[in-house]
Amino acid sequence: MTGGNEKAGKAGGKQSTLRKMNRRLILEFISEEKLSCMDLAHKCGLSYTGVITLVDGLLKDGIVKKIDAEATSLGRRPIWVEMARGYGMVCVVNYTEAPFWGLYALDGECLFSERFGTDGQICRADVDALAERIASVRQERFPEVRLLHMAVAVPGKVDKRTGGFVFAPHFKDCKNINLRTVFGERLQTQVTVKNDLLFSLIAEKEYGALKAKIHDTLFLQFGYGFGCSLYLNGKLYESRRGHGGEIGMFITDYGTGFLNTGENLYFQQLGSYERLLRTAQTMTGEEVTLDAFVAQYHAGNSLAVKLVEEFASVVAGVIKSLATVIDFDSVVITSQSLAFGEKFLSLLGSRVNVGGPYSDIGLYRASFGVEGITLGAKKFAIRRAIDQIS
Repeated sequence: MTGGNEKAGKAGGKQSTLRKMNRRLILEFISEEKLSCMDLAHKCGLSYTGVITLVDGLLKDGIVKKIDAEATSLGRRPIWVEMARGYGMVCVVNYTEAPFWGLYALDGECLFSERFGTDGQICRADVDALAERIASVRQERFPEVRLLHMAVAVPGKVDKRTGGFVFAPHFKDCKNINLRTVFGERLQTQVTVKNDLLFSLIAEKEYGALKAKIHDTLFLQFGYGFGCSLYLNGKLYESRRGHGGEIGMFITDYGTGFLNTGENLYFQQLGSYERLLRTAQTMTGEEVTLDAFVAQYHAGNSLAVKLVEEFASVVAGVIKSLATVIDFDSVVITSQSLAFGEKFLSLLGSRVNVGGPYSDIGLYRASFGVEGITLGAKKFAIRRAIDQIS
């Protein structure tokens, strides 16, 4: 009898796990668009009856709601469902170029958003003030809607285990600021803090340059320093210290754990727009802006062309060196990195794909700019919320 009970328990456990997986799959699709149960059956690879049973459970839980639909020519009224706006929401905070935060329904619709200012480096008091602002808006506007997850995008490195910073130049006394703890305790929700490029890569994979592709990919940003993230073996790669592969932001003073700005390293110096402009000014004796330098390059100015070609060679060297170790087959480059346009992208490709075993790497322009950070963070937070409720 005991053996029979154990087998029954294992079977029940498997059924429960399968049910949870199928509920999650249905919610994933509905979070992107409203769908009929027949559409869901095709997308999920489930029977129509099975989908109806799962949808009935989601309706009972209040996670989804039915949409009125007209009867078809066959006289049958299809069952359409969408996420229930009042069931739950997620929050996104973006601490990068233009600081921003927003609340989103589980179908991705923005419920509330605003920009917030920062005066120099961000200190603990600034973080506390933002947490208080978010809590206040929640209470005033959405008191009955649960906050299921929060995703925070930061320029810097975060220890995945503790949620604390390893390195974050935008935050004052960063080692003593733990965003996961501060926001989690004030807002009473789960919080994920990641480097901004990791969220950008999620956006490119879900909606942009990498959609429907399964390539091992390097997502690269340069020009204002080197940084990258990686999509390998069908999933986002993330190291223990919360980054997919930082290249330029090296810690040079291990006594303090900070970058010594007076000792920028090779890639940081050579692979930057600042270095290009500084070199051009030294050689011509005239100040030049990035926009003016770009115009000179496209006009065929010999000095601009020479310096940009050197710049492309440096970037290509980084890509080929990384490919030798990691063996990716495509590179997606952020729009911020392509100040010199498609002409530069072609030039870079000619430098990358020449000689050696790694000479067939595809180079692509990212579909999103800085907005991809928020888009990826929102997608990540909604997925985590669905994990929680499915």
